[in-house]
Amino acid sequence: MFVSFDLVPNPSALSVLLSFVHDIAAGYPLNPYHSFLHAADVTYVLYYALADLGELGAKLDRVEIAALLIGALSHDVLHPGLNNLYQVNAQTELAKLYNDTSVLESHSSVHVEHLLRTHSLLPLLSFGNEATTGDAPQRVQDLVVEAILFTDMSHHFALLEQLGGLVESALKRRGPRRGRERMVNILLHGADISNAARPFEICRRWSDMVVEEFFMQGEQEKRMNLPVSPNMDRQTTNPTQTALDFNEYLVHPYFSLLTDLLPSLEPFCTLLVENSREWK
Repeated sequence: MFVSFDLVPNPSALSVLLSFVHDIAAGYPLNPYHSFLHAADVTYVLYYALADLGELGAKLDRVEIAALLIGALSHDVLHPGLNNLYQVNAQTELAKLYNDTSVLESHSSVHVEHLLRTHSLLPLLSFGNEATTGDAPQRVQDLVVEAILFTDMSHHFALLEQLGGLVESALKRRGPRRGRERMVNILLHGADISNAARPFEICRRWSDMVVEEFFMQGEQEKRMNLPVSPNMDRQTTNPTQTALDFNEYLVHPYFSLLTDLLPSLEPFCTLLVENSREWK
């Protein structure tokens, strides 16, 4: 997918890219949900939106596309399967390190920055005319870090508000840079929660993985005498209701607004409506 967007100019750059992706994949624990399978799925959804739908790929430059793909692959790297609320309540070393703020997203972003530097990947990629100022590699890295931080669900409604206020002119080809950069955050978060917008059998499998990871956290919280987080008590949580609420209160409103800007994403909204009926 990096090759199809002309980001990889030669075999040497491809070799470094593959080594980078290998190290990213190695950083994902075998969690029920937050695994490299999830990262690959998020990346594929973005690639589908960028390449197959056409409309979106024509409105972002290669710097922004590179940031989206790298951010998607790495956004949950090192995720321990225990969410930010657990980290804060358990007063873990990670929570202390990142001052209780977007703990896991901060940890992932620091790690991907380290790997980008270790592999010296970004200077090897080709960004076309966007690289004329010489700041393209740093801009990609900055966009990756910001987009990963915005995958923290605590930013969901802020992104929803930004999305609602974003005028379509901000997405025109080579339109205002900040408008397009904001869309990198919005699109990565959308892809991150898009498991609810798949054909129902696939949607249900993802939901089962999410709920199992939730329940494992709830059991750990009980062992640690911590408050059990919402939707994470195996004895009292209704997984179907959890999935339905996620669809109707979080994902569907988000994709409805996203589709107002990018009508080619309408199939995702159609699936959300169909899946809502299935969950009921």
